[in-house]
Amino acid sequence: MLKGAIDALTKIADEDYPAIIHIPHNFISMTNYREWREEEGQPRQWLFDLVMSFFSHSQGSGAMCTSLISGKTLESFGIRPDYSHYHFIVYLLTYWSPRDIVYRIMSTPRHPLRLFCIVADALDGVTTVGAVVDSAVKAQPGNKLLPVLGCIILYAGSQIFRHLDYLRRGVPSVSFLACVSSDVTRGALLGSLYWCFGHIFHRGRQRSRVLVILCLIESVVELLEDIYDFDAYERLHLPGLAVLQCLRKVFSLGPPPQQLKLDSCSNGCSKGTDGPIACTGVSGSRSTDTQ
Repeated sequence: MLKGAIDALTKIADEDYPAIIHIPHNFISMTNYREWREEEGQPRQWLFDLVMSFFSHSQGSGAMCTSLISGKTLESFGIRPDYSHYHFIVYLLTYWSPRDIVYRIMSTPRHPLRLFCIVADALDGVTTVGAVVDSAVKAQPGNKLLPVLGCIILYAGSQIFRHLDYLRRGVPSVSFLACVSSDVTRGALLGSLYWCFGHIFHRGRQRSRVLVILCLIESVVELLEDIYDFDAYERLHLPGLAVLQCLRKVFSLGPPPQQLKLDSCSNGCSKGTDGPIACTGVSGSRSTDTQ
């Protein structure tokens, strides 16, 4: 049974993007998108919602990863039949189901179908971390930063599309590049662990086992995050940040600290001098599709 799980997860990372993973990921992504639009008080615009959700919550980050590594354009990811068909069907079910039953189920905390989609989405994320790191190592073996950078974009890249939407509507916004969110921490940690233990340690002989262990741990973490409504990565960076700040102060590294206009929060939200600024670092809204 364990060997079967290892083989299945390795196949997902290496070759396939099965419907049992892809469709639940689309459901939870579309639900997150609709919740975000309703929280923003935005009207329903069927064509805008159909296209925007594809990039901002479903497949945008994965498309950015593949564009970074393989040089493909972002728009090319909409032409794959499984991507476009699954996304369109899930959009119809989320927005046009009788009595809105699909959205009500998917937005109900601790509902079994929602939790199943959360686990599938976590598996989607970690197996795509494996695919991103593997592709980066193969494409640019001399670039030691690319595997981790790719994983950061995988978990946080789609925030750029939400950032652009805020700016389009005239809402002040800070992207994850200026105000780091917990999705950056998640991507950097998972990517670093897989790269170190799946490629460097024992020269990659434990790659499949590392992938399965990360899948199990991250699935449990994301399941608990959704059940108890917390962010496990929100403050994970603070010990390292404290060490760096101490080193900077003791050894007078770099220019003297300046008073920043924005007071950054650990979850990617910021407040400026003119009032609240939109936060684009929404945990759980990543997209994963580089396989």
